[in-house]
Amino acid sequence: MTDAGHSEDLYHKYQKAEELYKNGKYEEAEKLFRETAEGRKTTLGVNNPDTLWSKHHLAESLYHQGKYEEAENVFREAAEGRKISLGVNNPDTLWSKHRLAESLYRQGKYNEAENIFRETAEGRKDGLGVDNPDTLWSKHYLAESLYHQGKYEEAETVFRETAEGRKISLGENNPDTLWSKHRLAESLYRQEKYNVAEIIFRETAEGRKLTLGADDANTLWSKHYLAESLYHQGKYGEAEKVFRETADGREKTLGADHSDTLWSRMGLEKTLKKLPGIQPATIELFDDMNEYNEEYVQ
Repeated sequence: MTDAGHSEDLYHKYQKAEELYKNGKYEEAEKLFRETAEGRKTTLGVNNPDTLWSKHHLAESLYHQGKYEEAENVFREAAEGRKISLGVNNPDTLWSKHRLAESLYRQGKYNEAENIFRETAEGRKDGLGVDNPDTLWSKHYLAESLYHQGKYEEAETVFRETAEGRKISLGENNPDTLWSKHRLAESLYRQEKYNVAEIIFRETAEGRKLTLGADDANTLWSKHYLAESLYHQGKYGEAEKVFRETADGREKTLGADHSDTLWSRMGLEKTLKKLPGIQPATIELFDDMNEYNEEYVQ
């Protein structure tokens, strides 16, 4: 086969891989992207943009199968190659770099992920603008990486900036805006700033109710933390009401024995114990509920 014929064959194989990827057939797509990347490496060179595009999509296919360690390696190679051939702040370079950081994040490598998300956010800010959705996506994950290292004060700052930026570029009740806002409130909660957290959890719960529905899992997540914030301020009457609504909503959508439902029931029970003249019902919890509670409820 001539070089031209071989290149055309690789192009058609790449198109087929893209089609499989778009249809969620990641394992089949992985195989074809791998073959395309190897073929293009041989005919075009290791750092040719088309070679690196195949490599990036190979990494995407691995990522979507939960193969985060291998995805990390391939995203790293793609990012390095794109840096050489396209430049450090080229949008494609930064896209591979962002996805490298996400692969690290999924493996719990939060410190390294933090560094790369920070670099990516800065690069995207310079090239795309401070309120560009891609810039804000990197900033949100930077904040997540900080949060998971217990750096709640800095996470608070970055989540706040991200929420404000997303409000400008996406709208006040966009799901991504509300996600950053919820995580801002969680960062405040972890610092025991319960009164401010209460206000933001309330706003987030209302926004999610409007856009996602009253019994959506994310709406109920914000409501649960609203109740926790009320509880820690001694506002037991309102906390009881919100815990009860959250527990009932979770039971309806997730089932009576789901861990999130039981978590809200536990919150309701501890609140009832604080109210005079009320005996809480005994709630049977599974054996590891205390461990679950210690991880998420302060």
